[in-house]
Amino acid sequence: MTRVLPPHVALYGVIMMAGATGFLWTETGTLDRTTLLAAFMTASVATTAYAAIGLIASMRRKP
Repeated sequence: MTRVLPPHVALYGVIMMAGATGFLWTETGTLDRTTLLAAFMTASVATTAYAAIGLIASMRRKP
């Protein structure tokens, strides 16, 4: 049985990346490689958690 992620998960990842970049940029006052790496890692973890929760929920709904 194969589960496919809906397209809005990718969109959520892009929005998270932009939000994390903006937040870290305003907090640190600089936009360098470290800030972008931290934003990417934050967005990756949040998007993975969002996708995992969605997959678990879809498996519980459909036998």
